[in-house]
Amino acid sequence: MSTTLPKESVIAANFSFGETDTDNASLKESARPYLGYTGGATDSGSSKPKDKQITEPATPVYPRYGLADSLREALSVSVSPNEKLAAITDSLGRVVLIDLLRGIAVRMWKGYRDAQCAWIAAWEEMAQPTTKPMSSGNETPVTPRMVSFLVIYITKRGILEIWTPQQGTRVAAFNCCKGAKLISTNAGSSIDNDQLQCCLLTPDGKLEEVVVPFHCALKGDSSQKARDLHVLQQLRNELLHGVTTTTFDLLMDIRHASIVSQGLDLLLECRHPVDPHAFVKCLDSIVSHKQYSKADSIDAESRLLLSRIRLLSRLARLYIHLKSMQSQPPDYDTVISASNVSLQDVANALHVNEDEIARTVLQCTTVTAQLPNSQSAIEIHAFLCAFELSISHGTSEDCVRLKPTLSHDDRKALSSWIWGTIFSRNIDLLDELAVILKSSAISPENLVSMLVGYWLHLSSPALPNLLHFHKLLKILCNSAGSENFSNTESPSPWWQNFQHLLSKSCNLEQACCAALVVRSIMAEFEKRKINRLNDKGAENTDVNMDDSMNDWEDMSIDFCSWNVLSKQLEDLSYLSRLIHYVPAHLREAQSRKLDYVVEDLDKLEFSLASVLQKGRGAVSELIARWLTQNLLEAEIIFEPAETRENSDQSITDVDTELAPEADKLSVGTSEESSVIQDLFRDLSQHLPYSTQHDVILLNAAVEYAAMWVRNPKHMKLLQRSLETILPIRSNLLRHGICRTLWSMSFFPIFQDLAILIDKTGRLPKSFASRKISLPSPDQAVPFLEITMKLLDAATSSAMSCEIEPPLFIRYDDIWPTCEGATPMQEVAIRHRLINIDLVLLHHQLAQTLHLVASLEIKGVHVFSLFDQRVGRSAFFKDLHSYPPLPSQEADPTVVHNRLQFLKQVISKAIEYMEHNQSLALDYVNQAVKLGYEWNVDVDELRIKYVDLLYVNHMDHLAHEVLPSIGSDEVLGSTLLVAAGRRLKDVLKPSDTSALSPTTTAWLSELSSDTRGAALETKPTTAKTLALLVECLRRIPNESSDHFIANELHSLLTALNSTSLN
Repeated sequence: MSTTLPKESVIAANFSFGETDTDNASLKESARPYLGYTGGATDSGSSKPKDKQITEPATPVYPRYGLADSLREALSVSVSPNEKLAAITDSLGRVVLIDLLRGIAVRMWKGYRDAQCAWIAAWEEMAQPTTKPMSSGNETPVTPRMVSFLVIYITKRGILEIWTPQQGTRVAAFNCCKGAKLISTNAGSSIDNDQLQCCLLTPDGKLEEVVVPFHCALKGDSSQKARDLHVLQQLRNELLHGVTTTTFDLLMDIRHASIVSQGLDLLLECRHPVDPHAFVKCLDSIVSHKQYSKADSIDAESRLLLSRIRLLSRLARLYIHLKSMQSQPPDYDTVISASNVSLQDVANALHVNEDEIARTVLQCTTVTAQLPNSQSAIEIHAFLCAFELSISHGTSEDCVRLKPTLSHDDRKALSSWIWGTIFSRNIDLLDELAVILKSSAISPENLVSMLVGYWLHLSSPALPNLLHFHKLLKILCNSAGSENFSNTESPSPWWQNFQHLLSKSCNLEQACCAALVVRSIMAEFEKRKINRLNDKGAENTDVNMDDSMNDWEDMSIDFCSWNVLSKQLEDLSYLSRLIHYVPAHLREAQSRKLDYVVEDLDKLEFSLASVLQKGRGAVSELIARWLTQNLLEAEIIFEPAETRENSDQSITDVDTELAPEADKLSVGTSEESSVIQDLFRDLSQHLPYSTQHDVILLNAAVEYAAMWVRNPKHMKLLQRSLETILPIRSNLLRHGICRTLWSMSFFPIFQDLAILIDKTGRLPKSFASRKISLPSPDQAVPFLEITMKLLDAATSSAMSCEIEPPLFIRYDDIWPTCEGATPMQEVAIRHRLINIDLVLLHHQLAQTLHLVASLEIKGVHVFSLFDQRVGRSAFFKDLHSYPPLPSQEADPTVVHNRLQFLKQVISKAIEYMEHNQSLALDYVNQAVKLGYEWNVDVDELRIKYVDLLYVNHMDHLAHEVLPSIGSDEVLGSTLLVAAGRRLKDVLKPSDTSALSPTTTAWLSELSSDTRGAALETKPTTAKTLALLVECLRRIPNESSDHFIANELHSLLTALNSTSLN
């Protein structure tokens, strides 16, 4: 440290005498070795000697200004970090402050003999780097402000003082040891903020640092707000690391009201744990400060701050009380008494019938078990930030309200934290809690909203909880004041708020119980009000609630609306029990049957408000959606449990390896079916029209079709939709739902598929590059089969609609208006009747496409099988329209194309005969049916069919078809050819010597029976003889074919007799 003072003396001399830059540089260069910074380190010993430098001769420096005082001798010089000021101690016990730029003494301190001086630089703390715009458009970084403090240490007195130079006051003074050494490490303006600047070296060797914050420079009467701002910045930095005692000290050190408010905001926004007791103590300290002690002399801003602090203090004390209440163990006597609560006790408290309580409470707890209520801890900052302070400015009392922007989860957690102790532990602390809540200044509306919200989030109603809820709600209503309850002639906003909360709740069981409680309290208030109006002195008399619940003359509008709301909630509570029931075994069985697993189950949550908003079909839609989510057949909720046992057994057919699981699953499905039917029976008693058979089936069919649209690869879902339509009893409704499904699911895919097959002439092997909604060609065949069944159902329903009486639709009393979406039954009956001829034309197209796709026929353009001028233009029109349709007399080219196509179908069907005879016969029957509809020669198709049967040696099937053919001559010739092919492979050359040349030439022209030989062994002689007999019966005698058939019959008879002999 010995080099510091000479260096400072040299710098002070430079400024005092004001030499030129050249002289100054020379002086500094010559003084480098003495000041300890030589400009660079040199290696000793190993480095080479440098060349001798030539130094210029010294230039004499003359003083430019000075203090004319011959008796004063300067002892030390200390220069400020910005090199603008210098503190000089002299022999007269003074400390003189010199302005180095102007060369004058600006301040002098007396009585500082043998003093030591040093400087400390302090920078303004900035939260983050900022910039300021320049005139050129660029931005330059804003550097923090810097201030210099003068430190004077009086050695003999042991006092260390800190001053703001020039006009500033003394910042602080400290008592320290005597005989210490004040050490300054300042090295000019390049000093760092974190660098050690000034320290005190005591005689015992201790080194004590001297630190002065920036805001101390602003201390004074005119700079109080600026000082508070810097304290606020320190508070902000302190909160980054946590809330400590220093944090509250800084907050209490702020005096300006607006800045105190900002400090409170910072403290409330802090996410670190805060001690509630220390927070309350800090608030009380701010309020008790002498600055706010005189209420008449403070300004408006301070009054607002005091109001805010008082409200925060009330909330904080409420938090502390709730915290202590939660830490108390449950009272044994209270728990025992709560467990003995009966239905009669609840009925007496609510002034209702015991049966109504049993129907509401016990039914709720049978299906859904009550879950334990878990309370999550809430910190005080989260508790306080959930409220907003409403300050009335003297017009009324200040109050606290919940923030409108508070999220649903935060509101739920806050309600659970406040009310959870009483409901979960059964602690009877209601009266004490009511007093604390009233003193917290929280508005009664918010308290009631939180209480009702907490009640609605409980899993199921319990009798002790119901009594606690009734007592708490009654206390809160009493504290609300009479101004919240209007007269009996107009609805009260207080009770309407309850209706809004209950109607928005998805927990229908809890909402139904809450409606009974609120209705009981409201009736008591209204009866008390009527008694007070009739007898002004009867304000505190007992109220006979039995009379108030039954006296309809005194019923208000609110009470009537609550009766309606209670009935609506009770009806929907039965719906909620059905919707929330999970038939796991039935779902598993149906999942195996449909080969489909419902992965993402949408939770069917609904409230009274949402049901009323959706319209009159909302209940039926919810039931149908529940059925489809669990993959249940709609008929399961209507049939008795006994009739479902056989179907359950067929549903759960599995491999023999899974036999134990199948038995267990069958028992489970039977039990679940019984539970479902019981729940649906109870629901149908309350909502009979929304649970009608046809209405449920309508909605279930639409839901299954919508599920298939979302998962098109599972075609069994579409099949289930069609199966749901068929049992509908009303032909008008069945016709309408067929129209709806055709427009919603079938028509777009059917149109695209028909155009695609007509364009390619076959069913493509992949739909990857095709704009079609089916995932793969494998889905085309089952889709077309379901399409034909849908068109058949629509046709049969339309035929029966004309003789069916008009349908009258009724709705349940729960629906006050006709708002919302149109129910599905109304959508169904609004459809116009279909044009049956147009539907049959589309059915022919669907059947043609099905044959092409299933038999893999190629080269068939399906639209060429219909009349080009009239028939094709009718395709894909609305089914109720009447476009021009083709007549019975089709174009010869179209008839030829149809005949060739049907023959192709029969030929392809014969290929399936060996492996699946029933399927092949079905294809043949479809071809014959299309032949009748297309007005082609059906005998020609049957002859083709018989010919193929004989070729493939299926004589028994051919004999069954022969009586249905009317063209005997053509048939006889065809049969003769078939018999000739067989004989050509059987007869030897020696056997044909007895035949005529005509017959021999005819046989030689026939092709061999290679197709039949490839399928099975050669037919017996008896079958061939029977075939020739059929030929002789059908061929006229005068025909040449009759002669050939007769010769072949005679030859074969002779050969047969010879072989027998």
